[in-house]
Amino acid sequence: MKKFLCAILALVFGLSCVIALTLCAAQGVIFDTERFMATYEKEKIDEVTGMDFDNLRKVTDHMLDYLCDKEEEFNLTAVIHGETRLVFDDREVEHMVDVKDLFMKSFTLRTFCVIAAAVSMVLMILLLRKESVPFISWGYLAGLIAIAVFLALIGVMVVTDFNSFWTMFHKVLFHNDLWLLDPTYEVLIQMLPEATFFSIAVALIIWGGMILLIPAVIAIITLIIWSRKKKA
Repeated sequence: MKKFLCAILALVFGLSCVIALTLCAAQGVIFDTERFMATYEKEKIDEVTGMDFDNLRKVTDHMLDYLCDKEEEFNLTAVIHGETRLVFDDREVEHMVDVKDLFMKSFTLRTFCVIAAAVSMVLMILLLRKESVPFISWGYLAGLIAIAVFLALIGVMVVTDFNSFWTMFHKVLFHNDLWLLDPTYEVLIQMLPEATFFSIAVALIIWGGMILLIPAVIAIITLIIWSRKKKA
């Protein structure tokens, strides 16, 4: 009975760990102003928006602060085509309210997963003592495989047909059409074209994969050592 319960706890531990690490990786990639600035330079966003790079940095920093709840209001003033004015219109502001809500939920989910992972690991240790080691290791690997399959499918969609993926992504997450912005005059979509999000998605796949693989290697080594000790 204890081992059956630990098997369930191990799965909870693994899934929680992987989700928490994935969210940490995503947030680390997204909240990186320099990544945006590099894309702005590559895509010549200064010419598209009419803002120089100092103003683009100012707006980007403010946007990221808003998404992590360091700023209450999304809109701000900047110099655009030589004129100081509000950067975003009402539709853009309303859309970013929805985006911020998603980020707040992701922060909550990350915290919940960290707590769930910690509690499940402690319970396994209390139930099985040293025998919990393989359960913890296998739990992480099982969670990694489950999430990896899901992320791999997303990765294939991103690489093969990013436009379709991006449309589906918005239709799933948003229950309105505020995300359909006009690139001819709305600054938000001018600053953040698909190329920006594609760059973020690729960076997340690379960095997220590296972050998830480190505990996996540790888990595999632990299982090998544990198996040899059992045979000795």
